[in-house]
Amino acid sequence: MKEGWAVLHGALSDQKVEMKYVVAEGNKVIAQFHYYVTHKGTFVGMPATNKSIEWDEVGIFEFNDDGQISDMWYMCEEIKLAMEIGFKLDK
Repeated sequence: MKEGWAVLHGALSDQKVEMKYVVAEGNKVIAQFHYYVTHKGTFVGMPATNKSIEWDEVGIFEFNDDGQISDMWYMCEEIKLAMEIGFKLDK
């Protein structure tokens, strides 16, 4: 996981994350985040554009009996993010 985050932070730097909502029930927490970053390195094959980009993301976290995260899932606006760094949709 640390390696994945290092790649992400290297390519999408100057990260600012705004927590929008948090909902918890039992051992599960769902959170919505809004990301503001600068595309400063190659990300998913797209060279740096030095553009400021932003998107929304939802994280779902499940905690074990010791209060540690046992599972987590993230979903983001992948198409919006891809288009902001220069990918085009074909018709």
